[in-house]
Amino acid sequence: MSGQRIGLATLLIGALLFGSASMAAEDGAGAEQASWRHTQLTFTYFGFTSHYTCDGIEDSVRHILLMFGARKDAKVRATGCSEGMHRPSRSMWVKVEFDALTPGTAASGGEAVAGKWMPIQVAPHQPLDMQEGDCELIEHLRGVLLQGFAFKDLEYDTRCVPHQTTLGSYRIKGKVLMPALPAVSP
Repeated sequence: MSGQRIGLATLLIGALLFGSASMAAEDGAGAEQASWRHTQLTFTYFGFTSHYTCDGIEDSVRHILLMFGARKDAKVRATGCSEGMHRPSRSMWVKVEFDALTPGTAASGGEAVAGKWMPIQVAPHQPLDMQEGDCELIEHLRGVLLQGFAFKDLEYDTRCVPHQTTLGSYRIKGKVLMPALPAVSP
């Protein structure tokens, strides 16, 4: 390698290390004490526009729970698919069981966790895997999300039209309490 390339490589590595260290310091800033709260709920999904297989709705709901900061061990189980487990159905029962952060420490003396209020925005194509057809699912998840997660400045808007996918039909915007990233040692 020439001296110029070595110098450029050293500069790049230094910038990456400095950036990682400053990001870790930023992530620790604004952290507050939180604890995990267990939530177990069942909701009925009935879709006029979007139909899911039991497997499909389980994957979609689990994905959404993880986006909002649920622990990776979240469980979702759909039952009652009228057309069978692997065929799209318009109605089913969905049971969710997950842990998400709540401000403060657990009354039972549970382990304290560093939490941070993180901005979140969910709408069609934000993140990219969310579609206009997810409006009814977002509408049905309202109770689960509001009961299971801690929010600040929440705007939760759904305007689902039966038998139609409409642009801008849903939007969730605000801050949700998520685990703060662990500090990275330089």
